[in-house]
Amino acid sequence: MDKIVIPSLEMQDLSVEQIACLSHHHLQELHVSLTELTTRVERALNLR
Repeated sequence: MDKIVIPSLEMQDLSVEQIACLSHHHLQELHVSLTELTTRVERALNLR
C-alpha cells in the first residue's frame, strides 16, 4: 500500500475563516488528500 500523504496544512488548527481564505490551489490539494484518505478508510472498513 502506498504511503498516505497528509497535507502540510494542519486543518484542525484552522478556523472556518482561514479555510475560506485558502488559495484555490491549497483547497484543491486538501480536497484530493481528504478524498484519498476517505477512500482508504472505506476500503479498510470493507476488509473486516
